[in-house]
Amino acid sequence: MAERRKRELRELEEERIRREKKSIEDLKKVLEETEIMKESLKCKLEYIENKSIELEKIELFNNAEETRKNLDDIFDERKKEYLKFFESERKLLKVRIVKIKKN
Repeated sequence: MAERRKRELRELEEERIRREKKSIEDLKKVLEETEIMKESLKCKLEYIENKSIELEKIELFNNAEETRKNLDDIFDERKKEYLKFFESERKLLKVRIVKIKKN
């Protein structure tokens, strides 16, 4: 009877050890998978950061393009005003020249 009890205790202890080993193996697998996921997330984060930088550059370029177009529009508008001004000045000068020649 005592022998049987010892054997049962030994079997129980062996089963407990097997479960603990399995638990440790499972935890190792989870840790490995976690490390893989961590690396994957790092890569994804780096990709997102790079895309974010690219988008910022594109946005800055687009803003610069818009500013350039606005300046071109302003210049075109001013150019028209200057042309009108110089044309009217030219006409005034012609009139003055004609008056001077008559005198």
